[in-house]
Amino acid sequence: GVAPAGAGQVPGAGARFSQVMDNYPDTAGRADDQAIHAIATRTDEISHVVMDLRSTVLEPGVRVDAAEPLLRRMDAIEAESRALEGYVNLYQGGHVFDQAELLTLQIRMHDLTRSIELLAKTVEHSVGGLKSLLQTNV
Repeated sequence: GVAPAGAGQVPGAGARFSQVMDNYPDTAGRADDQAIHAIATRTDEISHVVMDLRSTVLEPGVRVDAAEPLLRRMDAIEAESRALEGYVNLYQGGHVFDQAELLTLQIRMHDLTRSIELLAKTVEHSVGGLKSLLQTNV
């Protein structure tokens, strides 16, 4: 199955974010710290998950054209993840997010997480079906 949101966090992602934020002392104690920290951590995790899914989809013997729809979806997920990283960069530059912006970011992150869960299930079922098909005696 697919791990719940927050599971399998990348070791050190929070520490790296904290190190970056230490370079921006004017952001200390800001109310949006927690929200931006969560986005930074999740986008870091997302890049690793997509990389793993991509390697699973492109296993030797799999036709690239057959995997094209999944690869396009992975590209879209990576693009959205990069867009969310842009908000982290804005924050690091001193931007103060209002409540509407924070809610929008939370919704986008939720949608992105759901997309990844669906993609992971699709890849899991596709690979499982292919393995089952290959094990069937004809």
